[in-house]
Amino acid sequence: MLKILRDPDEQLRPAIEVMQVSVAWLRSFVPSSPLDELRLHLVRGDSMAPTAAAGDLLVVDTSITDYDADDLYLLKNPRGIHTFKRLQMVPDGFNIISDNVRYPPILVPTLTGYNVVGKVKIIGHFFAP
Repeated sequence: MLKILRDPDEQLRPAIEVMQVSVAWLRSFVPSSPLDELRLHLVRGDSMAPTAAAGDLLVVDTSITDYDADDLYLLKNPRGIHTFKRLQMVPDGFNIISDNVRYPPILVPTLTGYNVVGKVKIIGHFFAP
């Protein structure tokens, strides 16, 4: 059973708080992540479009709490809000990247102030036919 990660100041209840999936299905996408460390996160905003849109669900491996490779991560920003971004190591530090070209990358010398909540393992796109 996957539970949703919530921001401390979140006022609205998400449409999905818990999702039950089969272990076999989950293992087909995340073969090595500890099952009890996987959490859901609801995407808000358009900063990661076209990779993910508002309302999409992320499955996040919360056992990974440090940068380990250029990839997609769920971070807690300096204001304490969860933010879904791409991390890229560069010679001067890290680029925190939004896939939407309208939002420029943020170059930080270290990830101090940004906590890695986990590494994104699955992006679930939802659409109405």
